Amino acid sequence: MKIKSYLNIFSLTALAVLCALLICRHTQGLAPALILLVWAAVVGLFVHFLNRQHRSELAAALALQKASISALVDLAQMRDYDVTGSHLHRLGYYADILGTDLNLAPETKENIIKTIALHDIGKVGVPDKILNKPGPPLDAEEWDIIKNIPPWRVPWFSIPSPKI
Repeated sequence: MKIKSYLNIFSLTALAVLCALLICRHTQGLAPALILLVWAAVVGLFVHFLNRQHRSELAAALALQKASISALVDLAQMRDYDVTGSHLHRLGYYADILGTDLNLAPETKENIIKTIALHDIGKVGVPDKILNKPGPPLDAEEWDIIKNIPPWRVPWFSIPSPKI
């Protein structure tokens, strides 16, 4: 990203110098050429600082996204770490192997590994007596509770995010 930024500034500067040389040659005066060069320098600096600010804001947004995903995964793991925690570690391990076999870009593979654990976030709304039930299948009352879990999750994902 940094190389592209410098290439854009270099291109803008080179274009301004060429235009200034053409103006000097055709008008026999330095004033218009100098005005163009100063204008190009100001615009170039503005673009450079704007690009720098954009990169900084993007980095902050990505850090917030990673922290949010991590918090949601921790929330899912807190319910039953022994089962869910080891399950999520295995999923991450398998995702890593599959990502390598599929020749995914390292960033894509890392995103999959970090977000794969979100599939268990629904456990947060399940009562412990149902979540930890060792025996027979769920009875009708328990199934009703499970079927009514999605409305509980909606507020988590419909909260408007502040602009960063």
